[in-house]
Amino acid sequence: MSGRHRNGPNGPGRTSAGGVQQHDRGHVEPDVGPDRRAEAARSGRQGAGDEPEGEQPRELEHLEVDMPGEMVKDLSLEVFQGEILGIGGLAGHGKVGVANGVMGMYPARGSMAIEGTPLALGHTLEALRSGLAFVSEDRRGVGLLLEESIEMNMAAPAMQSQEKFLCKVGLRGFQFNIMDRRAMRRHAERFIEDLDIRCTGPEQIVRRLSGGNQQKVCIAKALTLEPRILFVSEPTRGIDVGAKKIVLDLLVRLNREHGVTVVVTSSELAELRSICDRIAIVHRGSILSEGTLGELRERHREHDLEELFFQLISRHDEHREAGVPNFEEGLLA
Repeated sequence: MSGRHRNGPNGPGRTSAGGVQQHDRGHVEPDVGPDRRAEAARSGRQGAGDEPEGEQPRELEHLEVDMPGEMVKDLSLEVFQGEILGIGGLAGHGKVGVANGVMGMYPARGSMAIEGTPLALGHTLEALRSGLAFVSEDRRGVGLLLEESIEMNMAAPAMQSQEKFLCKVGLRGFQFNIMDRRAMRRHAERFIEDLDIRCTGPEQIVRRLSGGNQQKVCIAKALTLEPRILFVSEPTRGIDVGAKKIVLDLLVRLNREHGVTVVVTSSELAELRSICDRIAIVHRGSILSEGTLGELRERHREHDLEELFFQLISRHDEHREAGVPNFEEGLLA
């Protein structure tokens, strides 16, 4: 299944603390659209199905994840530099398990390579040190230290995995690290301004923030790691409509202006349709279909994307129950 589709990614402004070029706050300039971005990226490749010289996809092969309620089995996928890849599917079919398995939140098996370099699955620190970052769907349970300050939440993962915000101190021949609280404060203040986090200051306890502002802290925490690939799971869950747009606009801006490769998992198909270059549909733990919006529509011209999503799953289950051989190949033709 890996490699069936090989489509890639997609004015001036000031650069933020996270490397984001800032335009008017909360606003993303009109885009050419996901299909146009993917088409432009394809035109830069050496030929249909070929990678440009020196560029290798991020390959995930035969992934299995033991996450309660999210079965992932024999899932293979390619992620290309600079794209926004969307992962959608019904609840419990594995879409949420992909990022959680890659980032070591749950036991995982399979293989992953980043630009040809193997990454051991199931090891969170190794994933962080390899340039991956994760915004969890469980914002309050996993994503944040609710009783800690904004500045501590932003700094803690980078402090642990990259030794940022630490100062070496010598005493009687011994050396040890202490937190550089001034650096943490400056860093948090820049992100609070750049992401428009509504708070009383960097020292505010995260639990007291609104859901939308908590999600911005989660994103800032991930960006502090300066990732090459950002996994974002259910980015707008539990936040109001206005905050949803701001969060989605931020992901697009990070991708388009700073080149961060983004993998978004969402139950909201409209969100994937609005920001993603490609969409992969997960069903029964593996990839059922993937491609750009244009490719998905071309295969099923009579359906819009949401109808197509349910049609694919419905037909998959009908053929599975009937024991029809090779039904996936016919379904995706």
